[in-house]
Amino acid sequence: MARQPPARVNSYLDQRLDSASTVQEVLAAAVAPHRLPPEEADELARLRDKVSRLQTRCEDAERGLANDVQLRTSAEADSVRSTEDFYTMHDANQELRMENEELVARIRELDITVAEQAHGV
Repeated sequence: MARQPPARVNSYLDQRLDSASTVQEVLAAAVAPHRLPPEEADELARLRDKVSRLQTRCEDAERGLANDVQLRTSAEADSVRSTEDFYTMHDANQELRMENEELVARIRELDITVAEQAHGV
């Protein structure tokens, strides 16, 4: 005579017990879940809502900080480029000043030469 499995009384409990692989999981599956009193369940729901709102605010703050960091990084890169451009222009300006001073000195020499020739004539 073949042995028949026992009749199922609580299929949900059977499923939980079948999926348990450790003694701790078997004990957790066998113990009925704790039911909260209605007022505590309401408070728990309010706390979950508050946690959800706070998580949303944290995510928004993280996005804001990421944007601020990106803007700061971009501003620092722009500052470095501007500084490089400034020193490039400064060096070019100094070269032009030196060239201008040499040209002014050359013009003075030519003026002196022209004046000497004009007085000598």
